[in-house]
Amino acid sequence: MCRFIFYLAHDGAKHEAIVHLLEMRQEQDRRNLAQDINEFRATYQQSKDAREYDLNDTSIITIVNNNESNHLQYGLGSCLFFEGEDRNKQEREKKQKEQMNRWINEQVFPINQSTYIYI
Repeated sequence: MCRFIFYLAHDGAKHEAIVHLLEMRQEQDRRNLAQDINEFRATYQQSKDAREYDLNDTSIITIVNNNESNHLQYGLGSCLFFEGEDRNKQEREKKQKEQMNRWINEQVFPINQSTYIYI
């Protein structure tokens, strides 16, 4: 019986040593995996490769903020004019009315009657 207890104690120590080695190996594997993940992120997942890089690029943001003529920094509510908008509408309409009056006057009161052919 004493021999049996000795074997159990010896086997228990062996098992504890094996468990300890397996736990150490598992912890080392976790560290290696974490290191590999960090290396992968540093190599292939840089911020300049991100899809939103142009939105978060600090160098472009500072250029936009320093450029006073750039209207993008003020937002849509502060737009002074839009592309395709007729900014000279009043002047254009005034010139069109003057031109229309000239054409009507030329038709009603011809300058030189010999230029017109009567059929």
